[in-house]
Amino acid sequence: MLASGLLNIYPPEHARLAEEVAEHGYLVSEAPPRMVPISGAFPQRNRIISGLSLGTIVVEAPDRSGALITARHAYEQGREVFAVPGPIDSRMSRGCHALIKDGAKLLETIDDVLAELGPLANHIQRDDGTIMANPAELTLNEIEQQILAAIDGAPTSVETIAAACALPIHRVLSTISVLEMRRLVRRVSGTQVMRL
Repeated sequence: MLASGLLNIYPPEHARLAEEVAEHGYLVSEAPPRMVPISGAFPQRNRIISGLSLGTIVVEAPDRSGALITARHAYEQGREVFAVPGPIDSRMSRGCHALIKDGAKLLETIDDVLAELGPLANHIQRDDGTIMANPAELTLNEIEQQILAAIDGAPTSVETIAAACALPIHRVLSTISVLEMRRLVRRVSGTQVMRL
């Protein structure tokens, strides 16, 4: 996404990079083709970037910065906002800390992003042959993974799950509640659940 026109790459030394991007994807600009970049165009451009994204990650930001403007656009567009905390005495951490106070997700690892963004567009087969449909599965413990694997995309009874996992019903029920909170399964009835 450019803040200038498509025929006026800024900065000029990025012309080759722009060609490489165009070869494998798209260059986008809402500016006339030969428009030079102006300072006010960058925040305007960033609202499109945040709108095209599932989430916005802010790594460093002082109290007033373009990154905070982009995060505000992301909030307004209903996108996830993540912030990386930094040293409390650093001017460059103040914006991230303010975002976290305002409800941005505290970002420590990539797993934080994956768990928040929800189901994968395409399921991934793990090395052990099991299928992962949601990044939230990365944070499951062994029992939670075992119970989730025993639940089908069609309604599955709690008794069937307990028998498949060789676990007592009360353990299966408590684990199903955890999986429900993580939006990995849903109850179809009092005794049946299905995988989302």
